[in-house]
Amino acid sequence: MATDKTSQKHSQTTPVVNNPLADIAGKFGGEFWLETQSEIERYRQIDKEEIEEDNLTKKEILSDLRQAWQEVKNGETIPVEQL
Repeated sequence: MATDKTSQKHSQTTPVVNNPLADIAGKFGGEFWLETQSEIERYRQIDKEEIEEDNLTKKEILSDLRQAWQEVKNGETIPVEQL
């Protein structure tokens, strides 16, 4: 017999206000609910990895700004009309 560990864990925590999933939390049990939670966690991990990939270090940002400033000083810019 499968036990719903999520419902047990949920009853020990304080309710989340204004969370769309809070209304249905604990109403579903078993394999469906566990699979749903696994999918949510998987999407969260994907989002986290994408955010980390997009983050530049301070050193990289400063390097890009220095290069852009040199291009401006040398007149190596594109007029707005051509953008």
